[in-house]
Amino acid sequence: MNQFDHRKLAENRELERILKELQTDFSEDRLNEFTNALILRGLSGGELLVPMLVREDVQTPGDVQAPGDVQAPEETEDAARCQVAYQSLTGDGEDEWIPAFTSEEEADKGERAELTQIGILDFLDFFTNLEEGLTGIVFNPWGNQLLMPRDIVESILDAVEDFMNSIDDLDLSDEDLRELGIDFSDLDDEEDFSDVTADGAVDLVLGDITELSADCIVNAANNTLMDGGGVNGAIHQAAGPELDEACRSLRGCGTGKAKITDGFRLPAKKIIHTVGPIYSGSEEDAKLLADCYWNSLDLAAENDLHSIVFPCISTGIFGYPKDAAARIAVETTVDWMDSRVTDYPMKIVFCVHEEDDYDRYEAILDEILGDAE
Repeated sequence: MNQFDHRKLAENRELERILKELQTDFSEDRLNEFTNALILRGLSGGELLVPMLVREDVQTPGDVQAPGDVQAPEETEDAARCQVAYQSLTGDGEDEWIPAFTSEEEADKGERAELTQIGILDFLDFFTNLEEGLTGIVFNPWGNQLLMPRDIVESILDAVEDFMNSIDDLDLSDEDLRELGIDFSDLDDEEDFSDVTADGAVDLVLGDITELSADCIVNAANNTLMDGGGVNGAIHQAAGPELDEACRSLRGCGTGKAKITDGFRLPAKKIIHTVGPIYSGSEEDAKLLADCYWNSLDLAAENDLHSIVFPCISTGIFGYPKDAAARIAVETTVDWMDSRVTDYPMKIVFCVHEEDDYDRYEAILDEILGDAE
């Protein structure tokens, strides 16, 4: 069974969102949105699943018996030789397309082939070096598909090359690039997270949790799990009526506990619903709030999810003091990662909506993670 890096694949949710919207609103603007998102994912080390196999040290061209075998050119007589066997799909007439999947779930919707996980830009470059007979790439052919002709693929690579050539002239810092949606850290052989506890990473963002791509986001729910105010209302509205139906079937949730549903219309794959305490000032409040974070992380791990986004839990109408709640959130999640250090990598993101909450979390993260180094 293939072992894929699901963390990187989960970051393709934005691509999947646009592909879905293209089915009902196919326009040049929407197509450009997908192209730009594909470039940004590529520049940030994004990857796809492609039905192809690579064999090295091939002795003769006949060693790989599959349509579309490709032999790498030899630089010397002793140069390493390889062949790539790839699967293509035939369209109208002579059209022939190479499939590319944004996730394993998309690949499983139809006929499953042996898949290779490959960087987006590497794959686009690989495609352009194949024989001219190939028409283009088809993204997610079994679902919300998009056909990308060869000339578009070539124009994307030209745009990337122009951008890379201009970076030195623009003198952009890593922070400037991240503000543009580009993070070169994933392009390195070894990932370089600034805030790391062993095999986990912690991040902080200021924004709308319903717009973030991740394996799962956490909903600050009420005991009924039904639509409400604040973060809960925003998540229900963005996820669509399917979420109401799913939550109704769960028959509520106890304070400090967690339950899971699909993400439906959200970029996130799953939603973990947890119920924070209504603040009373008792010692039990802190335990229940910590349970929300711990149980949510346990549930994510049970479902093979490797990235999770938390909102501020219980600090809205439930009245929990923000400083105390933020400290519990950070301390609990860091303790959880430390306890799972040897067997489960998890990327944890705190998503806040107000600048004062951002400053609050930033100070606590610097204090706690700084002390851990």
